[in-house]
Amino acid sequence: SIATVSLRRLSRCHGSVTAAFRLTVAIDKAMTLTAEAKAAGARLSEERGAETASALLKAEADRLVSSAP
Repeated sequence: SIATVSLRRLSRCHGSVTAAFRLTVAIDKAMTLTAEAKAAGARLSEERGAETASALLKAEADRLVSSAP
C-alpha cells in the first residue's frame, strides 16, 4: 500500500539521517582527538627542547669549569 511504501521511504531516510549524524559525531571526535594529539606533541617538543637546552648549558658550564685556571 501507499502507507507501507511511505513508511519504508521514511525509515530509509531516517536511517540515512541517523547515519549522517553518527558520522558527524565521529568526525567531531576525531578532530578533537587530533587537536589534543597536536597539543600533546607541542608540549612534548617544548619539554624535549628544554631538556636539550639544559643539557647543552650544563655541558658548556662543565667545559668552562674544567678549563678554568
